Amino acid sequence: EADTARLVSRTVEELGSLDALVAAAGLHQTTPVDAIEIDEWDQVQSVNVRGTFTIARAALREMIPRRQGSVVLLGSIAGQLGGVQSGAGYATSKAAVIGMTKALARYAGPSGVRVNCVNPGFIESGMGLEKSPDERERTIAATPLGRAGTAAEVAEAVLWLASDASSFVTGAQLDVNGGLLMA
Repeated sequence: EADTARLVSRTVEELGSLDALVAAAGLHQTTPVDAIEIDEWDQVQSVNVRGTFTIARAALREMIPRRQGSVVLLGSIAGQLGGVQSGAGYATSKAAVIGMTKALARYAGPSGVRVNCVNPGFIESGMGLEKSPDERERTIAATPLGRAGTAAEVAEAVLWLASDASSFVTGAQLDVNGGLLMA
């Protein structure tokens, strides 16, 4: 918590203000429910939920008095579907991030600060590269656009939510998944 406060303070000190925060750090986990150790569960929740909350709260403490800013949290299709190929700990943490988005948006909205969430699906980088060739083929076959997404496509969605182009969007989930989940 102290680290996130220092990070925000240093950013403001060096840049003059904090206009947008993207909370993208995350720890992926695929351990089956009956094999997950509590320490592993706690670590995933600590990074994905507590870490996201502490950096978002530190940013909001800077943005709310200025009455401007945008916070973009990274969720996941796993938080919407209950995992599928991710473990229960990861899916639970990303569902919590989705709920956190809505709670923070309600809290910060009256001050003009927006909070939104991007939920990537199968992306051809990072965690997407952990999939076996069979998992990749099955996921691509189930995706209406017939391919994996790219990190650049996720970044474009994040950039839009962080920018003034989305000035009337808050508490939203933007799914970047090629149609794999249509909610």
